[in-house]
Amino acid sequence: MSGDRAVVALGGNAFTSPGVALTMVGQIDFARRAVGALLDALGPTRPLVITHGNGPQVGGALTRVERALGEAYAIGLDVCVAQTAGELGHVLALALYDELSRRGVRSPVASLLTHVVVDPDDPAFGRPDKPIGPFHDAARARALAAEGSVLREDAGRGYRRVVPSPEPRALLG
Repeated sequence: MSGDRAVVALGGNAFTSPGVALTMVGQIDFARRAVGALLDALGPTRPLVITHGNGPQVGGALTRVERALGEAYAIGLDVCVAQTAGELGHVLALALYDELSRRGVRSPVASLLTHVVVDPDDPAFGRPDKPIGPFHDAARARALAAEGSVLREDAGRGYRRVVPSPEPRALLG
């Protein structure tokens, strides 16, 4: 590979269109289109790093967790974040590999799950405000709050968990 490395950030919301339900098929389609456009713009041999958000995907994972309670083991938010980061990393890596192969470029492609260090005194921990996951009625919201979750009423649609979103300071490792 040649050239300076390009770093591209994709938000988790980019994987679907406004008003369109988030689906695996839609995410795969977006990844293919995005990777194709990136390679058109940057060239197929320029080193490329793609980073991504995963907020809506985490919400979907939490919805699955909620609906499976009593039938499957529960998983925490940190695991939902890791699972969906891996999901999108897989989708993007496969799309990139396939597009490079289609263009006759043989290049290794890898997906890497990272962990970040945050400042434990970051003010975000004192004011969780990022809504995640499904909407809940008042009774379920009380039960989740009793378990330690912070919930806020969301525009008359029910209650949602809110979490802090501290600034990352460094990558672990």
